[in-house]
Amino acid sequence: MAWRCRFLTARRSQRGHVIAENAPDTLVDFHTGPVAAAFDEAFKELGAEKIDEVGVPFDPTIHEAAMTDFDADAEPDHVIKVFQYGVKVGDRLIRPATVVVSM
Repeated sequence: MAWRCRFLTARRSQRGHVIAENAPDTLVDFHTGPVAAAFDEAFKELGAEKIDEVGVPFDPTIHEAAMTDFDADAEPDHVIKVFQYGVKVGDRLIRPATVVVSM
């Protein structure tokens, strides 16, 4: 009977895990959404611009390539993923965006 108890416990845990797989995005948005919105508002007030676009040609003056990857849907030398957004104020680059570049 001990195996049955462990089986039922594992099954309940698995069921909760499947439900929780969809929940992290919702939980993160719920808890960090107001903070992220405040940062975005502060960026706008300071005249800062986020560099986080996907699908644009790789520009070494504003992007830092962390790695390259093959993507059949993307053109070569285009940004396919942003690991960390960059920040630019006017013409001055504060932090380059760390990106993945298509081959």
